Amino acid sequence: MEVNSFPVETGKSLAYVYDVAIEVMVANKERQNLLLNKERADAGDKTSCRAILKVAFAKSKNFGSKPAAYVYDGSACMYYPFDFKSVDIQIQPEELPPVYRAQFRNPLLVSIQPTTTSHVIDLGKPIDTMSKDQLSEFRKFLSLALCQDAIERGVYAVLNQGSLFEIKEAQPQRCGIEHRRGFTKGIRIVVNEKTNKQQAVFEVDSRISAFFAPLKMNDAIRQFHNINDANEFYHGVRVYPTYNPHRSLHFKTFSKDTPATFKFENKEGKTQTVRDYFKKEKNVDVDARTPLSVVRPKQAGLFPSELLAVVPHQKIRCERLDPQMADNLHSQNAVLPHIRYDYIRRIVNNLNFTDNNPVLKAFGLRVTNTFFPVPKTGIVLPDVRIGNGRNAMIKDDGRFQNPSYVQAGKCAKWILYYAKHLNGDIIKEFVQTLIAQAKGRGLGLPLPTLRPIEMDTFTTVAFNEIKDMAEKPTMAMVIDPKRSSASHSAVKLLEPKYKVVVQHLDSANVEKAVREKRNMTIENILNKINLKLGGINHVPLFKQESAPLAIDKNTFVIGYTVAHARNANFGRGSDGLPLVDPCVVGFTGNYAVNPNLIVGNFLYQESPRQLFEVDDAGQPLSPEGRKLKREATKDCPPQELINASLIEEQVKHMLTLCKKNRPTQPLATNIIVMRDGLSEYQFENALNVEFNAIKRATTKFGPAYKPKITFMVTTKDHATRVFLNTPKGIANPTPGSIISTGIVRAGKEFVIIPHKAIKGTALPVKVTVLQDEAKHSITALHKFVHALAYSHQLTCSPTALPEPVYQAEVLAHRGIYIFQGFKNYFREVLQSRGTENGIYKFDLLTRMLSVQNSRLEIIRYTA
Repeated sequence: MEVNSFPVETGKSLAYVYDVAIEVMVANKERQNLLLNKERADAGDKTSCRAILKVAFAKSKNFGSKPAAYVYDGSACMYYPFDFKSVDIQIQPEELPPVYRAQFRNPLLVSIQPTTTSHVIDLGKPIDTMSKDQLSEFRKFLSLALCQDAIERGVYAVLNQGSLFEIKEAQPQRCGIEHRRGFTKGIRIVVNEKTNKQQAVFEVDSRISAFFAPLKMNDAIRQFHNINDANEFYHGVRVYPTYNPHRSLHFKTFSKDTPATFKFENKEGKTQTVRDYFKKEKNVDVDARTPLSVVRPKQAGLFPSELLAVVPHQKIRCERLDPQMADNLHSQNAVLPHIRYDYIRRIVNNLNFTDNNPVLKAFGLRVTNTFFPVPKTGIVLPDVRIGNGRNAMIKDDGRFQNPSYVQAGKCAKWILYYAKHLNGDIIKEFVQTLIAQAKGRGLGLPLPTLRPIEMDTFTTVAFNEIKDMAEKPTMAMVIDPKRSSASHSAVKLLEPKYKVVVQHLDSANVEKAVREKRNMTIENILNKINLKLGGINHVPLFKQESAPLAIDKNTFVIGYTVAHARNANFGRGSDGLPLVDPCVVGFTGNYAVNPNLIVGNFLYQESPRQLFEVDDAGQPLSPEGRKLKREATKDCPPQELINASLIEEQVKHMLTLCKKNRPTQPLATNIIVMRDGLSEYQFENALNVEFNAIKRATTKFGPAYKPKITFMVTTKDHATRVFLNTPKGIANPTPGSIISTGIVRAGKEFVIIPHKAIKGTALPVKVTVLQDEAKHSITALHKFVHALAYSHQLTCSPTALPEPVYQAEVLAHRGIYIFQGFKNYFREVLQSRGTENGIYKFDLLTRMLSVQNSRLEIIRYTA
């Protein structure tokens, strides 16, 4: 097998660190110079700063030092292989490349000075002797240095420290979006098997990203069917006046006024329209009908939309894309392994890891430019128990068949709502088929109550009907056309509202299942229904080294992760609701009556941006205000971390449920925690905050309860890709492949590919063991994680993530979906009960919208 990891040899060179300031000089001495390379510079700013520094480097003759190549992050940090004193270089606009001369009317001042701390990076220092800060600076330098030459040659532009993209024609998409090919990168520290010493490796993976197309705002608004969608999509995007490209503004909204209707008082005290002003002052005849663009800062006023353009190279967060756009982006990134392999190889060639790379030569760096070979591992597939006490026959790709369930769910009463215009005979035949096949699997389903309904009245008719039932149904099934219905979020609100499990089906799939006798479709539906009724479809068996960790014996497993809402605005809307939605934490554990079943719930907490970037009233803070609040709240979780009190209370709650549901069994002496979604720089905080919160939760059960806790991080948010080189070419690794040497830190980390990729290249799970009080063998943990990938129940095959974190992710996103549905359908309730002083009441939201303390909390209601 081969991995996209490229070892880096650093030699014994030094890298000197310098602070860079690039300012536009102003003639008025009472005003400060304008700083260009701000802390949050975007890709366009960085490209400009790189061009300016290149001119400064030539004009100052190597900054007054020996000639060599430098490394620059495009912002405020530069590295040079020689030490030199502070230098100031003044640049006239005419000295810049032609493309930048029009942007700058005044001279520029480039100031470079040695950093006051950590001025020297000893590249030859053993990595295991570096302090935390030294290691961080070392990795940052390498990540920049290995790409500097390609950036200087104009092959790539920098998006951020971890991503670059190609500088060539983008692929236009709908709604003002374009796709650009690029790559993600990172420096990882691994153990060199030959020397048994820690070594840096460079990881790179091909990726297509979505960007805001650099359109003029009058063209941007035409991309949307209505102005509200355009306002939501472009809110906060950086724009600039086309007649002054250097000026940076933030788009706020499209006005109801046009250049012909909006009037203002000019400097002469006369009233004139925006159209007249631009015709007189700028000699531009703007369109009288297109809505004006409102921008921030407020004093900047309004602009004709045709004279305002989107700043290039602004990446769009995936959360901001609608589902169709997100699916399209995902599809473009899901390429077959041999194609991805070639993309990565092309990237490495473009980066020029050769002897003629001036940056590598200047700093004494050498990089292996071939994929890293790792031994092919022996695959040991877990056993899976199915109905009637039998073990399934598992194929090499992990798939198996399950004709009957381990434990059948129970249903006393259910109701089926279907769109009134659908064929009632098809619905009845579907019900008969479903009941017959359920019986064959050991699941007894009574005849349902059939209710044709107008789906746009669902939240009134169905909700009131279930509310008035003396005996609530065990399950509500809803069948309606997926394409024409926006009812899904309303249907799912039945779960928190009345604690009724819901199965929502697309009428097209139901009709095909009946007319074309699609038994596989019926089987998939029954797998979901059995879980939602409290059943268990199949269970993995823990064998060999993982046998002592079996979750039906003496191990309590916990999984959790956090998800964030799509919007990221501040303040309060016109209806008084906060514009920053809460983030949601999904928790899972095997605390149900049957310990083999992984169940869970979600909880709400404040958004990290709410914590650090807005005041207590929800209004945006100034940069200085953000800095002060971060310092005042330094014990609060940064992005992706979770409130310690939330973790402590939820773990205590899950252990309490475990004791309640299995009163004759003692609490587990092994607790294995799977935390999803953390980056390496967050590991220390996770141990200090989250691990200790879990420890505190266990102490609530008395001094005699002292379980051994294993805390591991699982993530697929990384650049590692594993390829199998076969006689037929590059392919995905065999499901169950595990890598525990070469590209990982031996004994603490491993990479596993438990599943068969249905489409594209398999993305492995990276598992890092941060704390292991029980001192389990790494092989036992390999097989434990592998077995949990067979616990998903909905499909007879392993999943890409072990079930505790897979289900935690599903729950976290369900919480976001439920909140959005509640806000859409029950906004008045949210206004009157869910907020206080412009801030959401997170505890109340959890009680209102989750399934806490209900029967749904101990079944797989999200199936």
